Amino acid sequence: TDQGGFDTGSGGGFLGAANDNAITQAGGALGTIVTSGNLAISTGAGGFTLNNPGNQVSGQLSLYSPGTSSFTNSGDTNVNQIIGSAFDNMASSAGNVTLIVRDGVVTEQGGGLIKSGNLSVSTIDTTYANCSVSCGTPTPHDITLDSASNAVTGTVSFTAGGNIVFDNSVATTLGRIDNGLDHSAQGLTSASLTVDSSAGPGAGIAVNGAINVAGTVTLHAAGDITQGAGSMTADTVALSSDAGKIGTALAPMLMTVN
Repeated sequence: TDQGGFDTGSGGGFLGAANDNAITQAGGALGTIVTSGNLAISTGAGGFTLNNPGNQVSGQLSLYSPGTSSFTNSGDTNVNQIIGSAFDNMASSAGNVTLIVRDGVVTEQGGGLIKSGNLSVSTIDTTYANCSVSCGTPTPHDITLDSASNAVTGTVSFTAGGNIVFDNSVATTLGRIDNGLDHSAQGLTSASLTVDSSAGPGAGIAVNGAINVAGTVTLHAAGDITQGAGSMTADTVALSSDAGKIGTALAPMLMTVN
């Protein structure tokens, strides 16, 4: 299905593709998805790629697909659900998901749920990103995905200016976390990532990507916090494990504390 765009005003909408068909999107002004109501997008294994930069959904956003999916939005974005199916009361897992937000914050609706494979969430200050002279600093756009029910089993990656808060209920693998512009710490104030204790004593955090934050990095896990292929650079690093270890003799935590 090639989505040519629609504007529902405040009415919201449901966009779906039957069976395993994919949804793609036309470029330009005629291809945008605009609504101040809630929007749900649903496909089978074909997934969807809806990255027109003019998309503007200001109501709750729900993404449903067991396939690979990507959505770009402009303005503040409130995530209701990211799971495998809109019609599954058991909340099956979505596939790999990319969410890109231009000039806005990302929040999670109260009682929301994100259950997926890999998850990549980015916020972009487009004025700063397109600037070449006397640019100052990027406007902070936070990412706050703080439902204790979230269950992301793949790699979690975030790029933002501002603050990042993420709660997960399963063992968590961290990929790249930085400002997303030049992969430095500029503008990224803090990153707080928690694996909820309800996940059990074995659920920990593995640092597999480069974490680059101007302020504080806080990692709190029920289980172990381990060093993979990644590293951490920050002004302050706070690591806490409820019932596990932090690093090992053979793989100590790699960090640069400014």
